[in-house]
Amino acid sequence: MIRRYGDVLAAWTIFAIVAAVYLWSAFNRPLAYIWLTYEDLIGEWVQFWCFFVTFVLSLRLAIGRGRYRLFFAALALAAFYVSMEEISWGQRVFAFESPDFFKENNLQGETNLHNFLTGPFTTTLKDALRWCVALGLFGYGVFYPLALKLKWRLFRWVGGMGLAPPPGYLWPFFATAAFLELGYLGFNEAEPAEVLVGFALVLMSLHWQWRRACETSDTSVPPGVSPPGMPPTMCVMAFVLIVFLAENTTLMMYASPARRERMLSRIENGVEKFAGRYKRYEQWEMASELYEQMLRKRSRSTSTLRNLAICYDNAGDTKRSQARIQSALAIDLSRYKRD
Repeated sequence: MIRRYGDVLAAWTIFAIVAAVYLWSAFNRPLAYIWLTYEDLIGEWVQFWCFFVTFVLSLRLAIGRGRYRLFFAALALAAFYVSMEEISWGQRVFAFESPDFFKENNLQGETNLHNFLTGPFTTTLKDALRWCVALGLFGYGVFYPLALKLKWRLFRWVGGMGLAPPPGYLWPFFATAAFLELGYLGFNEAEPAEVLVGFALVLMSLHWQWRRACETSDTSVPPGVSPPGMPPTMCVMAFVLIVFLAENTTLMMYASPARRERMLSRIENGVEKFAGRYKRYEQWEMASELYEQMLRKRSRSTSTLRNLAICYDNAGDTKRSQARIQSALAIDLSRYKRD
């Protein structure tokens, strides 16, 4: 059973771990969710290492013999491009200044290409790109393997032309990522979507590495017989390696005073945005936790105090609500007196 379905169980376990971590942090630890979804922090480094490992594995498949060489050559180029875009072609590591052209035209002022088209605000183009990405993920990762399993002639022809299908058991990664890419929740969910896609591509590349090894080994399986499933240890080791690299890269970045300041600035920005998001979803306890975090940095911010009063009031903590209102009034009265 393990030999035949071990890769399926390992892949689904990885999916369950990633989904559980993001869900748990979103509902219980808002600061952890910010660390998992904001730039320069651990979630982005997981994405970088997923796509970089995909680049390395795909390059090996492109160099060797096989009917999907061109596909994996294209995937290697795409994975390299995405991994470099994730770190703005080294800007996040080496902290160099953006050239004037990027400052003027890039929506985030960074040295990358994708932010020429999308940025931290909603546009018609951004919505259209979301739908294209979501349909592409669902079509390739869910519909295409299903159509091949059903032996639909058109898709068998497409496969024969060189489009390598992902193993069917990766459909939860692609389907969930496709939904999250649409951004219906308004909770920065495109970031976990990229993590899921990254792990799916790593597992797919490992799957085809294993298939090629089985086909070229001296003890290859007879014609017409499916090779045994990929050892689950390959999946687990890849997952552990990527998490290890992402965690240590984040720690290395945090050890630098200049980079730490930039990371803390990102976190502060995330705290403010997510406090408002939790408030909109009426998650009063988590919103108040983030507003309290903001108050430690901005002790005389009356807007933060009033938002805290609203959260405490809706959470049933009238005493704290009144205390925050009184503090806001006292600060306002002192300003009026001074002015």
